[in-house]
Amino acid sequence: MRPQRARESEATRLRRIREHVAVNLAEELRVAELAALAGMSVSGFAHWFRRCAGVSPHAYVLGARIALAKRLLEGSDRSLGSIALAVGFSSQACLNVRFRSCDGVTPGEYRALRSRNAKDNGASASDVPAASRAPARTPRRPPG
Repeated sequence: MRPQRARESEATRLRRIREHVAVNLAEELRVAELAALAGMSVSGFAHWFRRCAGVSPHAYVLGARIALAKRLLEGSDRSLGSIALAVGFSSQACLNVRFRSCDGVTPGEYRALRSRNAKDNGASASDVPAASRAPARTPRRPPG
């Protein structure tokens, strides 16, 4: 007899995985754990998830963490370090690197831009045009 999870629809399985990620963002989330939750092998899950969600499991989790960090940056005065831990990063530095790679600015710059925009015209935090954001900085090359 096949397990119940084998008969559930892809939409139901994907919804269950997304809910698990949302509830457990502050925790370490491994692809193997998500695969087990879906009742699949790790490689099979990775291929299935990319096909259904349009991104890899890792990219999905990272995106969910960045999205939650943005909401916390806009809606609270919490320190960047506490936000980093609340969304599953091991440190503020980790959050800074990932946030900048996804959004082109650091979390502190993001918060300042949103705060300034809201004060200037009462617009929502998402109304700051991408062109007004600081460009992503290129990493320094080691001398020599």
